[in-house]
Amino acid sequence: MSTLLVVGVLYGEEDRTGIRALMKTALQTGAILVSLLAAVLFLAAPQLVGLYIEPGHEAFSMAVTCVRIFAFSMPLHVIINVFMNYLQGTRNLRKSHVSCILNELVAVVGCAIPFGFLFGVNGVWLAFPVGKALTLLVIALMAWHDAKKVPLHLSDYLFLPVDFDSSPSVEMELQSMSSEEISNAIDTMKTFCIDEGMEQETASQIAGAISKLLADILQGSSSSRNRVSADVRLRRTEKSFLIRIRDSGKSKDRSQAARELLPACASVHYVNTMSTNYLHLIV
Repeated sequence: MSTLLVVGVLYGEEDRTGIRALMKTALQTGAILVSLLAAVLFLAAPQLVGLYIEPGHEAFSMAVTCVRIFAFSMPLHVIINVFMNYLQGTRNLRKSHVSCILNELVAVVGCAIPFGFLFGVNGVWLAFPVGKALTLLVIALMAWHDAKKVPLHLSDYLFLPVDFDSSPSVEMELQSMSSEEISNAIDTMKTFCIDEGMEQETASQIAGAISKLLADILQGSSSSRNRVSADVRLRRTEKSFLIRIRDSGKSKDRSQAARELLPACASVHYVNTMSTNYLHLIV
């Protein structure tokens, strides 16, 4: 669900780099954590089954085998779920629906019927990992169709329009930047706004608002043990300017402060997810 929430924000900003980084993190984190859980389930299957079936019962060994077969489907399931949430957040609804129907019904049931006849109860449970593998194969085939090439890299699975992220934008990252470098970067953003047709007064307000919001973020990070990173992205669209301020500091809603600092804002949206603050402004 966090993937869906954040990717929707990044998709609205047309931030291809941010989307790719998010997908990489979500896939790696999900796959590693669930693989560890699946390994525990595989190894502890006799003990878990023993809570419900006596070890000497004839169904005991069969149940242990079924649980272990199911464990192989768990990492595949979480990868598919990340893709389903991602596809929904990037408005690829048809691909999301196809993946969901295959994952939850068609692929598993389609495998369970023949496997059940061939291998009995074990075959029914084998349908879970095989069905999910087939769902991932379909996702790969959709990526191949869209990319017009064999999808070997994560960027081939983003399903983004060709003209995505084509509008003018400027970015700055704050990790080890000095005060002078931050000031110069903000001046660059102000110049960008003016060059893109914004009135100088509004451009100055944006520069001042960004400067004060970043100062608040950096001030809050001075007392934190963990190093706080922040970045700002300013993008020109056909009818407006989009500003995104993202930081890894403590959860803090700065939307009210943004409205006060920048009265020209048509919309302000804040969300905290995956230990990251996102402040999204439309001017």
